[in-house]
Amino acid sequence: VYFIKMIRINPPRHPHSHSVPLLLTLTLVMLSPGALVRSQNCPTRDVTFELITGYVFTAPEFILDTRPGVLLLEECIEVCRQNVTCASVNYETGLCVLFMASARNNPGSLSRSQFPVFTLFAQKTCVRSARTLCPGRGWIFDRVQDFKMLGFARETRPADTVEDCMAQCLSQITFTCRSANFDTLKLTCEISDMDRHTVNSRNAFFPAIGIDYLENNCAEKPSSVCNFKPIKGQILKTVDSVFANIGSQKECEQLCVSSTYRCHSYDYGDTGTNICRMSHHSSETLRNIREPYLSAAQATTYELTSCFNVSVDCQANYMIAKVHTNRVFNGKIYGKTRPNSCTINVENKLDFELYLGFNDIDCDVKQETPGRFGSDVIIQHHDMIVTGEDVGLKVRCNYNLSNTTIVSDTNLSVKGGLNIAGAENTVVRSPNVTLRVTDRLGLDILSAQVGDALALRFEIVEKESPYEIFVRDLVAMDGLDSSEIVLIDSRGCPTDFSILGAIKEVEGSGKVLQSDFDAFKFPTSDLVQFRALVTPCIPRCDPVQCDVTDYYGKRQTTSSFGRRRRRRRRQIEGQDTGSKSDLMVAGVIRISDKFELASRKEQPDTLEREIIREDTHNVWTPQDSPEHVSCLNTVSFSIGATIFVFVQCVILGAWTYLYYRRERKKSEDSLASSLCSRSSSEDLDPYFVVPIPTHHRPCSDLSLEEHRSSRSQRSKLQHLEHFGPGRSGSFRGVYPRDL
Repeated sequence: VYFIKMIRINPPRHPHSHSVPLLLTLTLVMLSPGALVRSQNCPTRDVTFELITGYVFTAPEFILDTRPGVLLLEECIEVCRQNVTCASVNYETGLCVLFMASARNNPGSLSRSQFPVFTLFAQKTCVRSARTLCPGRGWIFDRVQDFKMLGFARETRPADTVEDCMAQCLSQITFTCRSANFDTLKLTCEISDMDRHTVNSRNAFFPAIGIDYLENNCAEKPSSVCNFKPIKGQILKTVDSVFANIGSQKECEQLCVSSTYRCHSYDYGDTGTNICRMSHHSSETLRNIREPYLSAAQATTYELTSCFNVSVDCQANYMIAKVHTNRVFNGKIYGKTRPNSCTINVENKLDFELYLGFNDIDCDVKQETPGRFGSDVIIQHHDMIVTGEDVGLKVRCNYNLSNTTIVSDTNLSVKGGLNIAGAENTVVRSPNVTLRVTDRLGLDILSAQVGDALALRFEIVEKESPYEIFVRDLVAMDGLDSSEIVLIDSRGCPTDFSILGAIKEVEGSGKVLQSDFDAFKFPTSDLVQFRALVTPCIPRCDPVQCDVTDYYGKRQTTSSFGRRRRRRRRQIEGQDTGSKSDLMVAGVIRISDKFELASRKEQPDTLEREIIREDTHNVWTPQDSPEHVSCLNTVSFSIGATIFVFVQCVILGAWTYLYYRRERKKSEDSLASSLCSRSSSEDLDPYFVVPIPTHHRPCSDLSLEEHRSSRSQRSKLQHLEHFGPGRSGSFRGVYPRDL
């Protein structure tokens, strides 16, 4: 630049001197550091930037421009991109410095940022198809010098330069390349589908001399459902973006989620009212930076913990919830209403899915409206408990059931007339099927005891229906949905004859099926739920031959009116997704232990029934009939009668005891009254030398013992009278103490 100015001020004296300044100017432009990328014949679509955090480029002689007040890193980079002479930038929050040179041709000018601030350094680079494979991003890679990620390399390839390693990562198609390790000595490139955000960098990111760690800023980021955790008392010193007049923290968070770069943290309102600051860094990526945070008691930084993209694949009779996350996930995904039967355990995966069958009794998918199926899905990190980081999702499949008119342009003409005798259209609806828990005679019961003789009865409601039915996938579950047992398998055969017998026709009719069993219960609940799939068939359902070994090793062969044999096509596919005409039926009964029945308070038990019908396109739930039949079996009646007689005996015994106690009290009161009436005339006795002392107390104040004492004294006096004067013997005097 100085040489150009000198030529213009002091032009040489030459006849063709006017062409010299132009020639020198073109030469200097071609040789300037800012045009280095163009001198390498780098197409415009390949010109991009790499970012190095915590380093500053110190070269005052190559400063092209200084722009204070720039609050966006992407804006600073874009200014350099548009300037052909700009090769690199230093960026700190509010300051953008442009340079004509970069660290590629001046490596000695790049050094660590001076504490207490840290700088973001970006320089131009040439990577094959960078702008095509990564459009709309300010920079494509974060480079960390002398560091590497261990243990997650998917492939190792040769690479001549770091730009070649970047290009191989961008062009990877078999998996998403999120990072790479470039060995400057061995000239190898290790590409990986993990980065510092997807794994715990504390256990995977280590110093390594001569190796550059490259993190792909173009990797797709999940953004549909994101969680942030607050880190109180600190904010970043340097951020990528600063926005003013942001109305709320949620709005700031949404800006971070929808940003053009991979935003991983933000703070709101700590540096000014309605100020939102965002950064692609987090505590995981700043471990190699000395004190990147500024301590502030009232400040809070929000870091991205997990982000999920959820998609739903809707098929004819099932849907699949597919989940993609930004961090390696360990936990499980399950249906909210069936956390034990409809669940998938996930270990160290970024992508996982959950199968939800419309007829699957394990997952309980509900039909909200005709043609609209939905289910609640929980993504849970901990194996046993639900935490604040867990996510609940509503997945739905909508099917268009509207009529469509199809018009054919082909004209088919038939010569000659046809006499139409008439036409009749008949629609046979799928049958309504109920599942009832009954006794062996088919009478409904509301509760039972363990060991009672019961039966499961499947019955078509419409007596004139042309259909017959067969049963498969019968499952018993406890009331807490924590335990279950399969009673009838997918073939329609009992899994254990000692628990549930084969399904038989009732009175030779395929419209009513019954399976006998002895009442049982689960340890966790006294409610037992039964669910099964029932399929109608015309004209008749053929039984299946079952060869089953029970729990005790006993082998038994029988026929059961369970599921008919699968078609060969389904056997070849190795998967039975169910028929569109399948019906799901359910019933609930309360089973009590024998030792609990006597102590249980009498309370009305209700039998809950649920009938879910699935036609070709519709699933609907009819309401149960309001009339409920209440019956008692022989055991319950006997126990009730025994309890009644026992209570009557207790009442009679109590009444008898109270009656005799009352009569005894009346007798004692009468005796006391008679004794009291005689006491006044017997206070003095002529046979005593001294009078018997009398206590002038009311008769009512004397106790029964005192009355008896007085009576004893009078008996002694009568005895003395018997031996008194005029009788044999003598009497000289008796003192009271001798008595």
